[in-house]
This record gives sequence, C-alpha cells and structure tokens, in this order.
Amino acid sequence: MRTAIVLAALAVLGGAIGSRPVAGQSDSNIIYVDSNINLVACPNYSVAARACSNGRDTAYKTLAAAAARAESGTTVLLREGTYREPLIPARSGSSESPIVFRNYEGETATITGVDAPAIQIIGKQWIVVDGLTVTDTTGWARLQDASHNVVQHMTFLRAQAEGTTGGLKIVRSTFNRISENRLEDGNDNLLLQDSSNGNVIVKNVLFTARHTLLVIKCSSFNVVRDNLLVNANQKGMEIFDCEGGSDAPKIYDTTKRNVIEGNIFLITRGSSRVYMYNAIQHGGQYTIVRRNGFLSDLGGGVNYQQYAEESLYVYGNRLYHNTFYANRCFGLVGNTGDPSKYYDNRAVNNLFYKNHDCEGRGDQVSIAASSSVIAESNAVETKDPGFVDESKLNLHLKADSPMIDRAGALTNTKSAGQGNELPVRDVMWFYDGYSIPGEVGDEIQLLGTTDTARIVSINYKASVLVLDRPLSWRGGQGVSLKFAGLAPDYGADEVGLTPPPDKSETERRLNVPKK
Repeated sequence: MRTAIVLAALAVLGGAIGSRPVAGQSDSNIIYVDSNINLVACPNYSVAARACSNGRDTAYKTLAAAAARAESGTTVLLREGTYREPLIPARSGSSESPIVFRNYEGETATITGVDAPAIQIIGKQWIVVDGLTVTDTTGWARLQDASHNVVQHMTFLRAQAEGTTGGLKIVRSTFNRISENRLEDGNDNLLLQDSSNGNVIVKNVLFTARHTLLVIKCSSFNVVRDNLLVNANQKGMEIFDCEGGSDAPKIYDTTKRNVIEGNIFLITRGSSRVYMYNAIQHGGQYTIVRRNGFLSDLGGGVNYQQYAEESLYVYGNRLYHNTFYANRCFGLVGNTGDPSKYYDNRAVNNLFYKNHDCEGRGDQVSIAASSSVIAESNAVETKDPGFVDESKLNLHLKADSPMIDRAGALTNTKSAGQGNELPVRDVMWFYDGYSIPGEVGDEIQLLGTTDTARIVSINYKASVLVLDRPLSWRGGQGVSLKFAGLAPDYGADEVGLTPPPDKSETERRLNVPKK
C-alpha cells in the first residue's frame, strides 16, 4: 500500500530525474577517470578499449589525480566502476566555464566506503557534480564556504553517520543548486546551516531518514521547490534557528524568507502527539509555504512551534494555497507560545479534506493560539472537493470542482493608483526572486480584472511591490498570485494554470524510490 501511495504521489508531482546538459560544458577539454587502468596517469587513453594504448585522450586512475588536474572549463568523465576515495575538487571553475565531474554516459560510477563526506566542495565555486552514485559512506557530501555550485542527477544511498554529517550538508554556502537527485536513508538527508542563503533545492526525491529529510537552520532566502519527501521513520522538514552544537553557531532570529513551494510531503511516522513527526516542523520567520501537497502524513501536516532554544522566533510566516489530505494529528497545528516572539503567522486559501486528530477523528485544524496563528478563509471540507482521482492521489481539481474560483485575495491595495509601484497592505505573501541567479518574482493579478504583472523587487519597509510593467488599481482592490477564471482556486491546484503531470516523465521517476 505504501509503495502504491508513493507512486501515485510521483504522478501528482510530475517531473523527472534524468540527465541533461550542463551550462558551460565543452568537449574541448575532457579528461577521464578509469579505475581499470594500471597507470596513475595515462596520456594515450583509448575510450573504446578503456586501456592505456593507442588512444589520444588523458585518463587518471584516481579521483584525486583527476581533481588535481581539472581547471576551469574541464569536464571529468568517470567510467563505470567503484571508487573508494572522496571527490575533492582542487580548484574553482568560472561562471562561463565550470569544472564538471560526471558519469560517462550510460555507465554507473560509484563512490563508496569513504569514512568522510564522499564529495567535498570546500571554499570552491562553479563546480558541477552530475550523475554519480554515492553509497555506504559516512556522509554523502559537504558544501562549505562554497557558492554557485551544482549537484544534480545523483543517487545518494545509506549515509552512515548519526549526526548532521549523515547526509548532504551545506554550511555557509550560497547560490548553490541541488537538483534532480535521489537521497535515501541518511540521518538528515539534506541540511542547510549557518547562513547558507540563496540556494535552490529543486525536483529531488528525499526518501527515508533516521531524523529529518530536509532541514533549514539559521539560513535564509532559500527556495525548496517541486520535491517529493517521504519518511515513514520520522519527520519531513524542519525550519528553525541555530542553538549551537559541535559545528553550528548559536544565533537566533536568522531563518528568514525561505520559500517552500510545489512539493509533496507524503507519509511521516505516526504519532500520538501533535508536535512529533510533522511534515513541516515550522519555526523561522517570514517563510512562504505554498502550492504544496501534504498527504497521509501520520504525524501531522504543518505545525507552527515555539520552543527553546532553536525555535524561539516564529513570526511573519505565510501558508497559502496548499492541499492537506488524509493527515493524522491535524493538517495544520498552531501551538501556544510567547506572543512577543510568536505572532503574525497566517494561513489562507488552503484546502483541508479528510484530516483528523491523532486518534483518527475530530477536527482537521488545531489552533491553540489564535492570535499567533491566524487561519481564515480556508476550505475545510467534509464533502468531496472534486479531485480528479482520489484513489490514486491525483488531487488536481476536476473542471466542476466547487473549489474553483472560490478563494479570495492574499492582500489588498492601500489606495487607488497606477504605475509600477503597487502599495499593498501585506507584502509578506510574495516572492521577488531574492536575487538568486535564474529565479524570477511572482506573477500577480488584480482581482476583478485580467491585469497581471511580474514582481521585480519588494520594498518591505514601505510595503510596496515593484512591478515589471504599469498597472492601474482601485483602493482596497484584491491582489493575488496569477489565476485562471474569475478568482483563485482553493488548495495547491489552479485549474487552467497548473499543468497536468506528464505521464512519460512520471514513469521515468517511478524507479527512484525503490522501497
């Protein structure tokens, strides 16, 4: 049953994990790593024969030798085989010419048995690691004091360390992209820590962790988008500050403006207490959680929690246009806390259906501190919301769903006006790209019109959205994300804008979680 639910969720999520070209790659500077050859360095490597004879290419027997040789613009291709050493790039690449380490097409290159993080990008920039398998190592990877790196199309299995080393750990690192990887059976499978800002975590499958699948701690302006998170052992995600530790600082009120969107949170461990094993254990400040599906999470969906010391500051967070389906321990929980540090957390336009308390009955939402967590204008349904195929977890809305065109605005304009600067009552609902390379701001729409514009920046102090083109608006007019129809839809779906899953792409993802 659990496998069927996972596959169904993959269909809901869509997308694929597979190879794609790396920007800046060139065939003009390719070297090889081949554990089959006898020489440490081979200047006459035959690619076809995998031997040091009669070839015109350069190959090295070890990752260390190849990494020492690689410079800006070099592509290092790893041949099929097992490598029992870490991959540690010796130099940085450049924006135009990154250094690329990737598997030779159609072959599996495996790093295993390393008593350290298997991939170590320390103090380096513009490195791409692509298509390798890392298994049965102390930790999978460490990005530290690193920026503009890409880790993509990787398979990470069985990290052995019990602490935060047991996974892919990002420390004081910015503008990195973790894309289309499979991360299975770590401790914290993916962790961002200590001012790791502006990173993009996109289209990964995070499956089974001893502790948490994905952690953001004392780090800001990150984007977590279109991932699948499945963890029957523990919880899905944590967002909080840093209370110190062996390699973490003690800094509070420093986990701001992260965006969590388009993800599927599926199956967390069952609990009899609302604060354990949540899909998102939610601290932090000014976080946006939107367009996600929370499905069959037995420890609860989203729980706003204040507690000493790592989650003392929980304020300004926005939760909207999510679908909560069949979660135990409630779809949404707001616990009690100190109102001077725990306030202004708002939830609107979400869809709740078939959620229950920890005993499998009762209400779908539990808000103990209604002044700290304000949940209003949500669809809390007891009748069929009109899903396409509930039995297969296809929770897209049918064309005749009563959830369509029923939701309201996120905020309103302050006064009538026109131009590129739109003053609104609450800018915290929106995202402007955070100056992350490749990211763009939200496309917004004025209710009652078809007028849309793209946000290019947000003036938080003045509560003004700066737009890419001029609009005209009335005082008090509703402002939302772009929608189709007469008004926004409740839940994660927006009929007419949300693309249906691509079956061929989905089928390619079915082999990702093998449990």
